[in-house]
Amino acid sequence: IVEEKQTVNMVKKLADTLPEKQKAAFILREIQGYSYLEISEIMDVPINQVKVNIHRARKSIKEELQKQLSYE
Repeated sequence: IVEEKQTVNMVKKLADTLPEKQKAAFILREIQGYSYLEISEIMDVPINQVKVNIHRARKSIKEELQKQLSYE
């Protein structure tokens, strides 16, 4: 459970380093649980752009998380 909490905290910190649109879309989807359509409406961008932003955010976070975990 401790490792899981540490990983969640790391993901939140990494989300803060993302470009603003990626960060917003990622937080709305992964933390707040909004649908792609809802995020599209909230951010006033096409749904495809929401998907791209979330994909890029997930990829960046995954890559950085893997780097950090491999150092520990």
